[in-house]
Amino acid sequence: MKQFIATIAGLSLLSGCATIKPSATWMYRNQPATAEQIAQSKQDCGWKSDLSKLYDTYQKESLSEAEQINRTDQMFKQKMTCMATKGYSVKTISGTDHSINARLSMTAQKMNLLLPIFINNAIILDKLETGDKELRFKYTILNRKLSALAPHALTKTMRAMITRDNCHNLYSEQFITHHIPTVHIFRDKQGKEISSIKLFWEDCQPPLAHKVR
Repeated sequence: MKQFIATIAGLSLLSGCATIKPSATWMYRNQPATAEQIAQSKQDCGWKSDLSKLYDTYQKESLSEAEQINRTDQMFKQKMTCMATKGYSVKTISGTDHSINARLSMTAQKMNLLLPIFINNAIILDKLETGDKELRFKYTILNRKLSALAPHALTKTMRAMITRDNCHNLYSEQFITHHIPTVHIFRDKQGKEISSIKLFWEDCQPPLAHKVR
């Protein structure tokens, strides 16, 4: 998971200009692509399966974090290139609004172009959403035993995973300055929310004494 979060931070998180109505969307031969077209193209380009295999490789080869991030970046570039050969491109609209909410919205829209993807064999990151100075990650838990845990046990497990893998990759200076939390929402395969965890920058600081907010 941390490799994808690092990619978010490195590629587009709170960077560049945004507009009051920021937008980022897939285009197919200069026309807005349909959800069906996008899904088919991602399937043809091995989008989900290859990322899942990549994470398995990280574990087997014990790669450094820097090498993991580099390989993840390369995979995303390859997938974007594959889709480009099929006639797909990304269209973004930018402007002059530098408000934090506008920039968060643009970030979420850009990264949603890459979703959904497998975080590991048990969890899919479905989409990013934004609120007022808030970034939300929505996941689906595929593992039946994991989703069957009692809410407090699942929250404890997921909080430990998020803290271990994400904290020190995700939070940029602007997250700290504007006191922006990330909210991680876990759902079962039927879409029912089973755990929600909110993290602030200070939750990532040692000692790791976390509280469910």
